[in-house]
Amino acid sequence: MAKKEIVGMTVADMNKHIKDGVFSKVYLFYGQEEYLKDFYINSIIDSILHGDTLNYIAFDGKVTASQLNEACDNIPMFGEKMVVLVRNSGLFKSSSDKSGEFEFIENLPDDVCLIFREFEIDKRNKIYKTIDSVGIVFDCAKQPEIMIGKILARHADKLGCRITRDAVSLLVAGIGDDLLRLIEETNKLALYVGEGGEIDEASVREVCALSVSATVFNLTDSLADNDREKTYKFLQTLLDDRVEPRHIFSMISNNYMRLYDVKQLLENGVSQNLIASKLGVVEFVAKKLCRQCRSYSLAYLRDKINLCSELDMDSKSGKIDDITMLNILIGN
Repeated sequence: MAKKEIVGMTVADMNKHIKDGVFSKVYLFYGQEEYLKDFYINSIIDSILHGDTLNYIAFDGKVTASQLNEACDNIPMFGEKMVVLVRNSGLFKSSSDKSGEFEFIENLPDDVCLIFREFEIDKRNKIYKTIDSVGIVFDCAKQPEIMIGKILARHADKLGCRITRDAVSLLVAGIGDDLLRLIEETNKLALYVGEGGEIDEASVREVCALSVSATVFNLTDSLADNDREKTYKFLQTLLDDRVEPRHIFSMISNNYMRLYDVKQLLENGVSQNLIASKLGVVEFVAKKLCRQCRSYSLAYLRDKINLCSELDMDSKSGKIDDITMLNILIGN
């Protein structure tokens, strides 16, 4: 078996590999992103077998070399290839030398496709090294926002709708970067907007249970827009979810300090991308912070930071309660 031509395959590389339809004899899919593992493994199996279950063997958990060798020696029935899938075998976790028993992987017959689906791997492991030299190893790592956007856009298109870039960014900011969860949310949103509809920020806010930080960010966004009705709506949502008023206050206060930093960076000509990198935030958050800054001067933000400090002291000394503290901050 020839060594793969692509080293360090990306999602785009793997998409092309599957589209080309020239499959390797052995694959190892590993990493944190479960959705990508299932997506690519199912794509390979569907492309090879076209729904044929006679030529499909699956192992879950520990598997011996003899079991695997025997499965790979099966002759395909009424088909061109046999697919053998091994899930969570644990064979790749340590660097211990078990490779002698699995030498057959180097010389698999042309009519078999052996696929490993793992979470943990040790690159010193000799079975790993064997597959890396004769087959394809693909790290299903967490994806950056731009690739998540492409995946969700393709998925939304299959569901008969569209999803905006800002909607994707809000989903990532408010839910995280787990693709399985994001796909589930996209399914719900597609039902909400209907066929031919568009999933935008408003529909995400309406349908999805966003994180506390995302809701606080929506609150501060509405403050920048001077939209009191929305501000109090977001505040009430947080309080209804039993988020502690002091925690909400702390997050709003921290946001004003972050806005002050962003305002200074913008006035010094720093780009939005570099601001995202300096603050360690996703592109969507940096974009929103830059937009919010347009509504404020540095003097105004300094006054807000000072007000937060005064309110914090008054609350801790018992002069005002936490709800009053929040209302003063928002209403001021």
